[in-house]
Amino acid sequence: MSRVLVYLGRFALIIAGYAVASFTAGAFLTVLLHGSIGLARDDSAGVLAGPVVYTIPVLAVFVAYFAFFPSIAVIIAAEVLGRRDWLYYTLAGAAVSLIMIVILFGADPGRNGSAVFAGPAATIVGAGIVAGAAYWLVAGRLAGDWMESIEPPTWPGPSGS
Repeated sequence: MSRVLVYLGRFALIIAGYAVASFTAGAFLTVLLHGSIGLARDDSAGVLAGPVVYTIPVLAVFVAYFAFFPSIAVIIAAEVLGRRDWLYYTLAGAAVSLIMIVILFGADPGRNGSAVFAGPAATIVGAGIVAGAAYWLVAGRLAGDWMESIEPPTWPGPSGS
């Protein structure tokens, strides 16, 4: 029974880590988006208060949706291999974001005449790196713990000792 609880606890921690990573990527994208359109100045703090409350969760949902399957592959690989270093998760976040770019824009995003694509691509990759670091902080530091042996409960022998 204790092994089942270990598996359920680890699964809950993975879900929480994925949610925090998605929310962090949404916040990162929101801050960069507002900064790029000139709303990050001190005089516009009141203007940003309302939209940020709605923009971050909406972007987090989009990030969570598009990054789900690549992230599952990275998380399973990390759990099986027992990867606990932050560098793995930040590089994996960058790889997942590159896969997201391919999913969203196709294999050749510049083919439709959009020569200026480096800025948005770098922003998405940066969001992936930040999300990977956030996942490591919540769940990645304990990756593979569930594989460590748990001592089975000891039962008294026939002599009652």
